[in-house]
Amino acid sequence: SYEKAIEIIEDTISKFVILTFICFFMSCRNQSKNKFGDAKADIKNGKIKIITYGFDAEPISSNSVRQIDSLQKHYGFYYDNQGCIIDSISSEAANEYNQVIFDYLSQKNGKNWYENYQRQVDSVKVYL
Repeated sequence: SYEKAIEIIEDTISKFVILTFICFFMSCRNQSKNKFGDAKADIKNGKIKIITYGFDAEPISSNSVRQIDSLQKHYGFYYDNQGCIIDSISSEAANEYNQVIFDYLSQKNGKNWYENYQRQVDSVKVYL
């Protein structure tokens, strides 16, 4: 009957919409997880980056920037800023990526390397 056909069509459309949403969500999640690349491969290729987002509200002197760049080279990494706003899936992917990088840098520079780095950065920062 006509009513039965409409019911089947509506059910099929509902299932299609749900399946499409699930596929889209999973695709976005996988794309976001791979957005930053493979941390282990980056380490192997010598591209040691720490993913960041946001910005420093207070500008610093160009001399401070040069000194901080030098410290980053000394510790063997650079920052890769992804802009001011990042979604929660990308944030999770960045945290996972950074964990692999921090583990590597801890093996290379010692357990408290980041605290030492940050202390040195604080000592050379001159705000404008």
